Amino acid sequence: MIDMIEKEENIISEEEAAQYDRQIRLWGLDASLERAQFLNPMVEVKADTDQVESKSDDFFLQFDAVSKENFP
Repeated sequence: MIDMIEKEENIISEEEAAQYDRQIRLWGLDASLERAQFLNPMVEVKADTDQVESKSDDFFLQFDAVSKENFP
């Protein structure tokens, strides 16, 4: 006879999910930053993982070009 074992669901909190999401983006960002710099050796490529809402207009004015990813 086979006994049935109930498996507990792996549930993570919203805070844990947000942290996981930030970490995955950061890892991807680090990897893509190196590649972007290689493709653009005469251009200084910078990456910022902070929330856009936390930045003032002056922050963005220091750059010649700004690109965004996954921004709603």
